Amino acid sequence: CFHSTTAIGHTLVAFGGGLKDDFRNELYFLDTRTMTWKNHKVSGNLPCERKRHSAVTIGSEMWIFGGRTSGHESKRLLNDLYRFDMNSKRWSRIA
Repeated sequence: CFHSTTAIGHTLVAFGGGLKDDFRNELYFLDTRTMTWKNHKVSGNLPCERKRHSAVTIGSEMWIFGGRTSGHESKRLLNDLYRFDMNSKRWSRIA
């Protein structure tokens, strides 16, 4: 629950989420032509585990903003921006 999913070409890209105190930062890829899940090795500056974030697709990139992570209440709200490039399978922290 509380993950994001965006469409990049023929692929649905799901990121993050979790239940209760479980927070994730994995990416899952669904090829909509074959309806099969794929696991790609990714690199770069990965975002921390989170849920309740926002995501949008721009071209061949997925951008995620904010959300919540585990930890002390005052540090749980995130105000960061990351970009995942589908072509290079690489994360970059933007802000």
